[in-house]
Amino acid sequence: MVKLLLIIFLTSSSFGALQYLQKSVVTQTAFESVSNSFSRDTTTTNSDDDAIDENVAIGFSFPFNGTTYTTVNIDSNGYLAFVNISSEYRNRALPRTGIAQSIFPYWDDLNPEAGGTVKYGNVGSGENERFIVEWKVVPHYNNNNRLYSFQVVLYKNGDIRFRYDSSSNVDGASATIGVQENTTNYDQHSFNNSSTFDATKDILYTSILTQLTAVTPSCTTPSSQINMTTYNTTAYNSYPNDSTQYATLIQNYATDANLFGTGTVAQINGSGNPYGSNEHYLSIFEGYIYLPTTGVYAFGVDGDDAIEVYIDDTLITGWYGGHAKAYQAKEVVNVFAYAGWHKLKYHHQERGGADNYYLYWQQPNGSLEIVPATQLFHCSTEAKMSIVKSSCTILDPVNGAINPKRIPRATIRYTMEVANEGTASATNVLLSDSLSSEFDTTSIKNIQVQAGACDCLGVTSASNNGANGTADGVHPIVLDFGTVLGGSVATPTKECGYFEVELI
Repeated sequence: MVKLLLIIFLTSSSFGALQYLQKSVVTQTAFESVSNSFSRDTTTTNSDDDAIDENVAIGFSFPFNGTTYTTVNIDSNGYLAFVNISSEYRNRALPRTGIAQSIFPYWDDLNPEAGGTVKYGNVGSGENERFIVEWKVVPHYNNNNRLYSFQVVLYKNGDIRFRYDSSSNVDGASATIGVQENTTNYDQHSFNNSSTFDATKDILYTSILTQLTAVTPSCTTPSSQINMTTYNTTAYNSYPNDSTQYATLIQNYATDANLFGTGTVAQINGSGNPYGSNEHYLSIFEGYIYLPTTGVYAFGVDGDDAIEVYIDDTLITGWYGGHAKAYQAKEVVNVFAYAGWHKLKYHHQERGGADNYYLYWQQPNGSLEIVPATQLFHCSTEAKMSIVKSSCTILDPVNGAINPKRIPRATIRYTMEVANEGTASATNVLLSDSLSSEFDTTSIKNIQVQAGACDCLGVTSASNNGANGTADGVHPIVLDFGTVLGGSVATPTKECGYFEVELI
């Protein structure tokens, strides 16, 4: 095929403000090996020159321009496209209509039919998995002496890296280099200009989306529905206008003294205070949201009055101040999130008049909708008891209480600190601790369990949250010391008990 070459020389980069990526020129990194060979669409060409390998599997959902893609088109002329394209051998300035949503590590008139290779593949695993396309010693059309080697790397979190082999002929003199999210948002790093391109550096486009990594729930199996707790805010005659004011509102009013009530609800999609007055109240919804796939999610809110949303303790969006509901998602924000469990907090303040609250989401490649009940969960409260033990010599017949030694007739104190590290009170919890074999023939005295000093543990005091304890003694056969805690033992209560033995 005969091609008409038209080369235009520009002297500067141009950009239209990328919306989801931020560019930096960084230290060069080594090429990574991939092995899948370029396979052209034989229905459009019988040559690897000006060819496209269509719908190549990326291996994961790659976020780009506010959506996610699982396949990409590879053009032999040095670029990737997420839209259907016809190969363009002549590079153009960006933005370029017709190949929007594309990545241009080195768009030039390349000819792998005459030599070199175009390969692709995946390396790494988990969150570090990446998809790489490589052009290796591919000649320029009509000039087999100019050979080009470069890679483009797509990261699972949406980052993009361009790598260049500076020993090849990659100099940018006849290439377009950059990223185009659409015809409005793009970055043209270089166009037919070797002075704006440095092959000894990588070009890194970093995703500027908030990134959310899945968490491990505080319970083994979260239950359906989400916790809802409401508080009386009658004394608060304003609206929080930002997250700082909202934090102050919560600090001052989300207290036991202002508690209306707590329970669970299926969705954040309704109105009213189920535990008290529908005027002047604060709602805190708290639990987990399960995200089924990795990719770009959008979250938005609606309601009356001030609302904000935290996911994994990160503020995602907020619609502050006093306002009526809008009957649509407001303050919609995109994030990149990994599939799995994520902590969710939704704050809603009602000062007076109508009151309602809604949480919207948009899944990757989906549409905005109320978050369905099937995705909201909570952990039921449960007690979680632990025990820490220690022993120390408190008295001996020679030294008394000053630097006592473990000699015959010395008194050994065994101290146990029992703590509830769970989220619910525990009543009548039996804990027992095995004794050391050195106490086979000891005489036992002073058996007691009480709140107080944990001498042997180095703790001078312990809280007492209404707990009481009894000791059932040492059992010579099983050699254990049992304690029973009763009353309301709630986090972070610690109860200390001890018993003493006299060595024979």
